[in-house]
Amino acid sequence: MDIDVTESVETFRQLLDVAWPLILPLSDADKTGSFIDDWLQSNWERIVEASIDPELGITVQAYGEGADCNIRSSRVWKPDAQPTAFVVGRYVGNEGLINIIDGRPVECRLEVRHFCAIRNGWPVIDQPFDHMVVESAEIVVVPVRDLRYFVRCCQSNGNLSPIGARMPGGAAVSP
Repeated sequence: MDIDVTESVETFRQLLDVAWPLILPLSDADKTGSFIDDWLQSNWERIVEASIDPELGITVQAYGEGADCNIRSSRVWKPDAQPTAFVVGRYVGNEGLINIIDGRPVECRLEVRHFCAIRNGWPVIDQPFDHMVVESAEIVVVPVRDLRYFVRCCQSNGNLSPIGARMPGGAAVSP
């Protein structure tokens, strides 16, 4: 089952662009060293996860590195909850999706790791948040234009879908 969460993911990404200049000074003053990760995870849960019907009982994967404010997990709210779904980007453009890092084509459904900017050909966590780092065995970074976002739930065996997984020879597993 795929649930369209494009609107909430785009809201989250826009929040990053708008709030980033205000958040960085707070991070510099933080003595725990986890302010940014905690802030990102909290907003991911409160914007993206909260947009999903609570009756479905869906808990999405951690955003980026997840939070460090709870010893038990990478979550802020419901720290004991285990992820039951991934947020994936699905390419809806016509030109094909290319990995910014190596110039190779990538699959059309991609597990969101975190959003970023590109500096000197490399992903950095900074404005503009117009690219997405994909959860993968390799570094995969794609532009966010022409992406729609969906929650991809667990498979019937309880395992999360292998989005971004690679088969022998490097071919992508297509969900």
